[in-house]
Amino acid sequence: MSWQTLMAFCTVILLVACGQGSADKATKIPPPIDSSAMTGRHALTEKFIDTAADDALMLAVIDDMSKRLGNSTTEYATIMTWNKARRSVFVAWQLDAEVNNGGFNQFYYNPSGKFYPLAPESLKYVGASLLADLTRRANKTYEQDLENNKSHKDDSLNEYDKAYRQLTKKESLEKILVDFVRTHKSAFVEW
Repeated sequence: MSWQTLMAFCTVILLVACGQGSADKATKIPPPIDSSAMTGRHALTEKFIDTAADDALMLAVIDDMSKRLGNSTTEYATIMTWNKARRSVFVAWQLDAEVNNGGFNQFYYNPSGKFYPLAPESLKYVGASLLADLTRRANKTYEQDLENNKSHKDDSLNEYDKAYRQLTKKESLEKILVDFVRTHKSAFVEW
């Protein structure tokens, strides 16, 4: 699921929640939601990176990168201009968000799938070697399925979904990414 989709979903949930309660409240139009309050809009300074809570830090990093993406037709080219640290965190985050939401099938067949060749190297670079190896094997299965004209509805990737969930119980990718950002601050502060 893309960051923009997640933000739209949160906005809908908040709008629905604002309409709950008495019949009188349900007929009123809720006030506009300040979407910047729901995002990680923080200046990525070394101080912020050092002091932010882990979840706030990742939200701010992903939000900062997301606002620099441009449109979907230029997204890949834009990301390829980023330094290796930013690119690796973004690709690892995309993979993690998609696999946790709908498995490797979702990652490959959603727009995030264009990053699949970069995923193993990105994971290894940020320090998630076990996930990098698993993703490399999943990529190989995906490519074989493409060569054999297998449908993405096939169950050939299910074993990788299960293995991914097991690995992330032992090796939290979110924690790895937070630690990576904190130890590579200048790569995220300097654009």
